[in-house]
Amino acid sequence: MISYPYWQSHYGGDPRALGKTIRADGVRPIVGVFPPGFRFPNNTDIRVSAVGAPGSRGRQNFLAAGRLKIGVTAEQAQTEMTTIARRLEQQYPDTNRGPALP
Repeated sequence: MISYPYWQSHYGGDPRALGKTIRADGVRPIVGVFPPGFRFPNNTDIRVSAVGAPGSRGRQNFLAAGRLKIGVTAEQAQTEMTTIARRLEQQYPDTNRGPALP
């Protein structure tokens, strides 16, 4: 995913930028453009998915962004994410300890 300003400055807003590749943590295809004004985190222009080794649970310094389903509040989503984090902490106590829980 690339930011709207990056899309404008590097691709002139051309929709054909989707599918083109960029060098970011390897060679990655552009799969989408964030809407104008969305710069998460800290004015980031390029976001790549994190792919670890199969079965690896050691990479965990991540921030996440998502779109809420219509009708779901931020509070409901946070409650569900907290529930998921607690389950992961129970299932993987060595790699999912405390700090991510609110």
